Amino acid sequence: MLAKVFKELGRPKTTLRGLFYFALSRATADYPICGGFVGEIRVTRPYHENDGPKLVKWAEKVQRLDLLPANAILKEEPGEHTILPEACSSQTHRLELWLNRSAFNPLLAPVCARHGAVLVSSESISIIWWRNFSIEPNAGPQSYAFETSA
Repeated sequence: MLAKVFKELGRPKTTLRGLFYFALSRATADYPICGGFVGEIRVTRPYHENDGPKLVKWAEKVQRLDLLPANAILKEEPGEHTILPEACSSQTHRLELWLNRSAFNPLLAPVCARHGAVLVSSESISIIWWRNFSIEPNAGPQSYAFETSA
């Protein structure tokens, strides 16, 4: 059932949270409800907001059964991660992207590298910070904050 949701999403990779929100937005009743015997599925229902914690277990099972590619779900990595871009010829401005979810690192690292930006992710950051620093002596930093819900 979860493999079907992933296929409908139409992305090669996603986060578990993104997959969950997509499943919630669907009206299709395909979340399995187990019957009286272990593993017996009698009926299905639409996804509900309380299904989030169970989705981790379902995703692992679907991946073990090879119904979902092993690298399809981007996983969170604990701790703080800093990904530095290769040296740029123009170092007059430095851009930093701060994230509160490391699962986005594989998606955003190539974009940050292309623009010479530093990518920092940490589970302890509650919002995303964009910091644009100028190396010019009198220029101060500009910060932009965005609250995240996904």
